[in-house]
Amino acid sequence: MSFEQHQKIYVISGVNKCKIGISSAPTSRLNDLKTNCFEELTLAYASELHTNARLVERVCHRLLKDKKLKGEWFNISSKEAIELVTKAINLVNLGDH
Repeated sequence: MSFEQHQKIYVISGVNKCKIGISSAPTSRLNDLKTNCFEELTLAYASELHTNARLVERVCHRLLKDKKLKGEWFNISSKEAIELVTKAINLVNLGDH
């Protein structure tokens, strides 16, 4: 198994925004972000992927291009972000077959 296959996709939520990214340690990533942020951040979702994590992340970001704030932050609710991540995982899994 490659390093890529041990990645988790995560949703970190803040006030009126979410970050969708990949990391082998989403809780550590959350803690890193909290040190540079004045608002409350929470880990809304994290799931280990058995598919191409970077591709799933890229699909999410492309689907959200109209809601992009900055970097990997998007103007969506955590519920919307989680639904989108699930959709992206399904799309990538369909492409693997």
